[in-house]
Amino acid sequence: MPHLLVEYSANLNPDPQALLTALNDALIESGHFAEFDIKTRLFPVEHFLIGNQGQRAFVHACLKLMPGRTLEDRADLAQRLSQTVAQQFSHVTTLHIQFSAEVLELHAATYSKQFSSDVNTA
Repeated sequence: MPHLLVEYSANLNPDPQALLTALNDALIESGHFAEFDIKTRLFPVEHFLIGNQGQRAFVHACLKLMPGRTLEDRADLAQRLSQTVAQQFSHVTTLHIQFSAEVLELHAATYSKQFSSDVNTA
């Protein structure tokens, strides 16, 4: 835990490795997660519309984690993520970009996790 899913409009062309590293670093620096627990994915969105005008783009980060953190901690994590993506796209001056982040709590009863070393391969 956690899982970080980042959607971005396809008119942005990020350096995937740089963006992934920056996001993971932000989560590590928060002090809430071990480095090896963070799983981050990027999803370009080809078909999108923001309002009804062009020259717009978006990046939305959704952090999914187990319950137990305070509202203040979750708000801090959302702020860290939105600031990180904004910094990663600060060089883009031809588009109006909206950056957003949300933190969702998973339900422990409906979440399952295993490691390959735990799976019986016989």
